[in-house]
Amino acid sequence: MKEEGVNPKNILLVTFTDAGAKEMKERIEAYSKEFDVPYDVSNLNVTTFNAFAYGIIKKEYLKLGFTQVPTVIDNVEKS
Repeated sequence: MKEEGVNPKNILLVTFTDAGAKEMKERIEAYSKEFDVPYDVSNLNVTTFNAFAYGIIKKEYLKLGFTQVPTVIDNVEKS
């Protein structure tokens, strides 16, 4: 029987919160156990929109016109 599907390293799940990302990862792990699918969730990219975008910025900051990696503004700096 030929296995079909997608390599987990090629899957991206994006949500708004860290809690949502954690829950998605937990659910996928539970479903894989329930349906007896050998699956290592550590290979799955589960993140927030902000973390995903910041990862791109950190990697491509020079192409984006920055001279150094920009910092993220936290709640204290927004005030």
